[in-house]
Amino acid sequence: MVYTSYMTYTFRPELQETMHHLEYENLTPVQKESIPLFLEGHDLYVQAGTGAGKTAAFLLPILNQITPLERKTRALIIAPTRELAAQIKTLSDRFSAYLKIHTACMIGGKKYNHQLNMLKQHPEIITGTAGRLLDLIRQGLIELDDLRWVVLDEADMLLSLGQRQEVSAILETLPSGIQTVMYSATMDESLTSLFPGEYRSVVISETEVNPHIKQYYIRTDQIYEDLAHILGELPFGCIVFFKRQSDCIKAAKALHTKEIHAEAYHAGLKQSRREQIIQNFSHTELSVICATDAAARGLDLPDVGLVVHCGLPFDMETYIHRCGRAAHQGGTAYSVLLLNDEELQSETGQALISGCEQAASLSEMDLKPDLPVFRPEIPFPFVNMYSISAGKRDHIRKADIVGALCELIPFEDIGTIFIDDRYTDVQLLSDKTLPEKIKIKGKIRKIKLNDSLPF
Repeated sequence: MVYTSYMTYTFRPELQETMHHLEYENLTPVQKESIPLFLEGHDLYVQAGTGAGKTAAFLLPILNQITPLERKTRALIIAPTRELAAQIKTLSDRFSAYLKIHTACMIGGKKYNHQLNMLKQHPEIITGTAGRLLDLIRQGLIELDDLRWVVLDEADMLLSLGQRQEVSAILETLPSGIQTVMYSATMDESLTSLFPGEYRSVVISETEVNPHIKQYYIRTDQIYEDLAHILGELPFGCIVFFKRQSDCIKAAKALHTKEIHAEAYHAGLKQSRREQIIQNFSHTELSVICATDAAARGLDLPDVGLVVHCGLPFDMETYIHRCGRAAHQGGTAYSVLLLNDEELQSETGQALISGCEQAASLSEMDLKPDLPVFRPEIPFPFVNMYSISAGKRDHIRKADIVGALCELIPFEDIGTIFIDDRYTDVQLLSDKTLPEKIKIKGKIRKIKLNDSLPF
């Protein structure tokens, strides 16, 4: 296989092989501009819009420089929300499929013991939210002596959600000489004070909506009726934005009465429920998400062909970020504003519709999106999680699990091990599979593939 050389550098063969399977052949502008500077070791402030490919812009150079099976924490990635932290962890697993690198995700709402067990495996990359990471660092549970990189993803959002104090406290605990990189959708001068010294900037301008997104507006006094009409038979995913949680809930209920499978997504939901909604949407079991702007940043949702704005966004920047939920990685999609007469006549309304075509119905819009070229799915399993029917109640230790597995697979293919009371979860760092049964301490134990990773 011939691997692509990107600009003046070439990724290691194992990483390029994974990128090939992910159909990740061409780098986006923010990746082309920032990755060389990252590899040269500069502290970086990278500004680029939603859907620009910022996550891969820091994961690829990090993974390219980590030695497999180092068993030392090299990178600490701080995300503003649990969902984004989990997504970064998932993407890091996919990109590191052939690299035998351990990753871990430290967020609230997950079993604490599972996360402690992951830290005992000395993961090379740790992703998490600021509060949970700071807590673990203060307890001495995250080893920082060998750290090389700290990444602040969606850095401006970290500040807007009131996490500056936690982020600053984390940075103060890190050893000197750490490469600090920040990725943000907007420029925030207060963030630059967090750099220990000189830094380089990469700015990919986003002062207007992605040109691959066709923009329409509809004048309406009956939002729910027109919304149901637009969403009635769409063969692709859609996000509908509202300013208030109550409107999200009301809209989802109204759409259900029209037999449209929609869910409300907002900060008032429990973490587990928000994750379930995103999972259902990603697996096409859910076609419409009615969201507040909490979903406008960070979440990388597949197959979004349409963004609908019910009422005026707070400002043009919010509108651009919302639209950025669609047309990721070069695909095409649509944006529809539903506005009443008062909203249309307002200053913000006039500014927004200046870039839109007016439509009176769905047929006039002729929605036929070319969905994103990039699909963060691997056609075969690189990293598998298995559950073994034996746990602490059976007096099982990690040594027992490792000893039994080494009869079947090489030691270096064994990843993180979690032992609960009744079950043991084992992560494999290869595409090998395990049989349905295994003998541990003289007894036959059942094994099953577990698709749910306990971050």
